Amino acid sequence: MNLSEVAGLTEFALRPARRRDRWRLQSLVWQFMHEEASPHLWKTLARQFIRPLLWFSLGLLLQLYLLFAVSLPVGQGILIILFNLTLVLWIGVILSFLRVLLLMYSEVLRQWSNYCVIEHQNRLIACSGLRITASYSVIYNLFVHPQWRGQYLGSQLVQTLTQKARPPLYLACKPQRLNFYTRLGFQRVNYEQLPLPAQQYFQLFQPQLKSKPPLLYIMKYKVG
Repeated sequence: MNLSEVAGLTEFALRPARRRDRWRLQSLVWQFMHEEASPHLWKTLARQFIRPLLWFSLGLLLQLYLLFAVSLPVGQGILIILFNLTLVLWIGVILSFLRVLLLMYSEVLRQWSNYCVIEHQNRLIACSGLRITASYSVIYNLFVHPQWRGQYLGSQLVQTLTQKARPPLYLACKPQRLNFYTRLGFQRVNYEQLPLPAQQYFQLFQPQLKSKPPLLYIMKYKVG
């Protein structure tokens, strides 16, 4: 069954993304991040960057206080060295944080060729990315515009990407999406069952995978 038969409209087109789609596609992914990924994303960023920034900031304030409180030249010299080292680390964390944000929020502009899209009357209404490596593949950023949900567009995207992927094929999903992906041939797997390269990819999601109850699950496509 093709896309037009499923959706009941002949104006739908499922195709690989093109270079000219980059900004429209990026807009869809920003919607996905706001709707689906934001809570997990900011919790992870807080754990990796914001907490260290707070500790370094407190360290800088404490060292500034001690610089004015300590009158011995030797003590001040040591504090100045510690202050400069802490400042360098503080700036490094900020630059790393900004770099991660830039990479995340501009990923589509750089890797648009990883995506498939669904177009309706010259408007992109759904998308999904497929990362293919030498040892595994991952479906990510699956998003259907709210106006067009319930018409099997997401299912069509997933089925298309399963045919393009190099097995094993994985994805991460919220608990409320488990039934959707199970119907499409995926099954839950533990993080420890993943090959090492895939573990490295999903390492960012460890806090959500290990929470009680889990906020995310890893799923693997059952070939055949």
